[in-house]
Amino acid sequence: MADVSATSKTTAQDAATDKKQPPALATFQALPNNEDHHIDRVNALRLIADSVAQQRQEASRAIITHPITIATVLALCAVFSHYIGDLATIVITTAGCLMAGMSGVGYLTYGYLELAERTGTWSFLRADENTDKEDILIVTKYGDDIIGALVLRLVVVGGNKKSPKFKARYRNKTFGTALLEEAIALGRKNGWEGPEFAPDHANSKRILPGIFHKNLDRREARAKNLLEKLKAESK
Repeated sequence: MADVSATSKTTAQDAATDKKQPPALATFQALPNNEDHHIDRVNALRLIADSVAQQRQEASRAIITHPITIATVLALCAVFSHYIGDLATIVITTAGCLMAGMSGVGYLTYGYLELAERTGTWSFLRADENTDKEDILIVTKYGDDIIGALVLRLVVVGGNKKSPKFKARYRNKTFGTALLEEAIALGRKNGWEGPEFAPDHANSKRILPGIFHKNLDRREARAKNLLEKLKAESK
């Protein structure tokens, strides 16, 4: 009985230890002809589409918190308070204007949702409609969840097919370092130049005027600086 109790206690401790272990974090190439990678590829496309849709929130926040918007709201409040004497009427009118403004913001940023719908499809991984060849897809996986994705497209430079560049079409802001390092290593292994961020990568589209894109532009600059730093360190 003592041996059985000791074994049971040890098994329980091992099970508790296993539960405490965090899921594995891995960055790898998700291959189109690998059935085990199919779900990972689908989830990666969804993640990319979600990242484009989230730019709508960023753009909406930029409009709402911009000094021009705040100044306009304050000016309207001042006008209402000057010409309308009743406080209740002022509050109702201001609330109506704010609701109309929020609807306007939603309308102005709706284009990001349309972009997301086009991005989260298999055609996003192809250079054009006339080819079945898909781009290289690198993912970062935490347990069963895809938390980062990077799409690489080979580009012929100067007609030299043996030395193409490949361009990153999407980068994840949190786990982007591992994705970029994997892309650089893949390029070194195959003798490719690059990588470079493609001008038309998934998060490159800007719908609003430039004054509302400063945060997105800063994020873009940080990603490019990180890529150049990693390329320099890998030499």
